Amino acid sequence: MDSKEIVRKLIVGSETIDRMKREIDSTVKAVVGLVNFFYDARASNIGRFPSLRGTWYIWRRSGHELKVEYLFEGSRVGYSTLLCVGKDINLRDVSDVHQDLPIFIEGMVKMFPYLTKNWQPILDAADYAERNGWKF
Repeated sequence: MDSKEIVRKLIVGSETIDRMKREIDSTVKAVVGLVNFFYDARASNIGRFPSLRGTWYIWRRSGHELKVEYLFEGSRVGYSTLLCVGKDINLRDVSDVHQDLPIFIEGMVKMFPYLTKNWQPILDAADYAERNGWKF
């Protein structure tokens, strides 16, 4: 691979990683915000949603908002609302955490079934944007 191709791939790869980091952070925060806004006493329960790559953990600390962590085997943190924002996700972890966002969504729906109703306005807005050709 020549140096021009390396430069091109570095640019594309860097932009892709930055986008995945933003998507992880915004997805987690949107879902957590919907649970917090529509408070449910069960929110103090701990949720654990394992995948082949890692495990999502959800809990509420003494009446505060929900906390979310994605841990790899050996308790290495891939993502945490306690420790970092999306931009702080380790470069080597971004793809794995991003690929496991559907596991997070599925687990949250099991814990809080009302989420499917609460996030409907957001899904409707996404449909509107796609119908009108908006690019993100």
